[in-house]
Amino acid sequence: MLGPAATVSQAVELIDGERPDAAVLDFNLGGESVTPVALHLRTLGVPYVLTTAYDKARLASSFLFADALNLGKPTDLQRLVETIRSL
Repeated sequence: MLGPAATVSQAVELIDGERPDAAVLDFNLGGESVTPVALHLRTLGVPYVLTTAYDKARLASSFLFADALNLGKPTDLQRLVETIRSL
């Protein structure tokens, strides 16, 4: 298990150090959009799921999140675990 990461740069550094099998992302990390992290994961072929309070319209503004599964906040832990296993 990697993380958690509190900033975008910390998340990218973790991914560069060890390629994860899957990732759970919040849209906002320390006031920054998590878009660079999602792009890095997509480039590596790593699946990800969102756990964010941002609505679908806001997420649809980026191709990286338009079709991403968003489990929302608060996140149901059992659903999160099941989703990660399915990735």
